[in-house]
Amino acid sequence: MRSRWFLVALAGLIAFAFSGAAYGSGANVRVTRDAAASSYLRYDGSSDATTTACSTGRRSQNEPTVAVDPHNTQVVVAGANDYCAAIVNGDVWAGYYRSADGGSSWQDSLVPGYPADSSAAGLASPVSGTCGAAGDPSQAFDRNGRLFYAFICFNRSKPVNGGVFVARYTNDGKAYDRTVLVKRGTPSGQFLTGLFQDKINTGSRRTTPSCSPGRLTTA
Repeated sequence: MRSRWFLVALAGLIAFAFSGAAYGSGANVRVTRDAAASSYLRYDGSSDATTTACSTGRRSQNEPTVAVDPHNTQVVVAGANDYCAAIVNGDVWAGYYRSADGGSSWQDSLVPGYPADSSAAGLASPVSGTCGAAGDPSQAFDRNGRLFYAFICFNRSKPVNGGVFVARYTNDGKAYDRTVLVKRGTPSGQFLTGLFQDKINTGSRRTTPSCSPGRLTTA
């Protein structure tokens, strides 16, 4: 009898763990809210012409990525090629979206450094003034809640050039820290010559000390 009650309790726990109550959302939720004023904000919570346009522009997003914070599993982040940036900047940019309640609600943003970004972090980014489009996101948390957001930044006009960059967010993905260059491509005549960086993936080791936790790999 005791084992029977144990199995019943275990089944209940499993059902709860995979229910909406455990993860904060039981129904489909829209991540990019692009029909509401101020739904997109800059990394520092302020607005500019680009985020204002993104908030109501109703443009497309594609090639999404998602990651769950092992330090706080209620934090979920996503990224995409966000074409709302093209309204002001003329081309796509890397979108960054964060939820702190298991996916029930989201705050939308863009990785700093887009062409019209005049913020301190945007101007300090190595992508500022060097490329006009960004996308192909890949995301990974380390076990301390630091998010690494890898993306490519490139120009479409020939000779095409593209580089791989990683933006770091601290405080469980809430606070933008900085962006670094990983690998710069060489001028390409549209893939027939040169090296165009594309379709990247990133991962962070977060297991035992012998596996060098916190080490980031981007390929």
